[in-house]
Amino acid sequence: MCQNNPHNADSYSFNANLGQNTNLRNYMSCYEKSVNALYSKILERNIPIDVDVYAIPMLFLMRHTIEIGLKINIKYLSQYSDKDYCLSKIFKCHSLSKLFDCFQGHFRTLIKYLDIETINQKLVLEKQCKELIEKLEIIDPNGDAFRYPINTEGNIIFDRETTINLLAIKNLFDEAIKLLKYTEDVVNVEG
Repeated sequence: MCQNNPHNADSYSFNANLGQNTNLRNYMSCYEKSVNALYSKILERNIPIDVDVYAIPMLFLMRHTIEIGLKINIKYLSQYSDKDYCLSKIFKCHSLSKLFDCFQGHFRTLIKYLDIETINQKLVLEKQCKELIEKLEIIDPNGDAFRYPINTEGNIIFDRETTINLLAIKNLFDEAIKLLKYTEDVVNVEG
């Protein structure tokens, strides 16, 4: 019995059809599911285990999920906002705060089409998304700290005292995902 296949599943079961994921929404969903799988691994026991082991890959996946979600929404909302807000540059941009500013430009232009309850809900989610982005950018301002232990100059990125509360970040991530997954569903562009 192979340790990579302890239940002796047919090896065909491990064939991943990468061609099924051909658009940004599918990629976002894959990254989000991976974040949730890693977080579930941490929660397998009553006391969170291996937080240090899973933190960096999970934070990378969270950051990338948010980046993709912002790009999806900018592209979608730009069709209705009649504004350019970064549309021509989004696929070259990896700064979450710049992408969020672009998203806000389009979103705020279209918010007038929403009912007051939806506006209030979206504004709360928007605030939480911004808070998540700010927290991620404090520890990873260039989008490389979750990918490599050193920066382009060869300096160690995190000092030994750098910590982050994954529960707080995961809670913000879950709320940010609501904003990014469902904005196009609730924006009534018909007016």
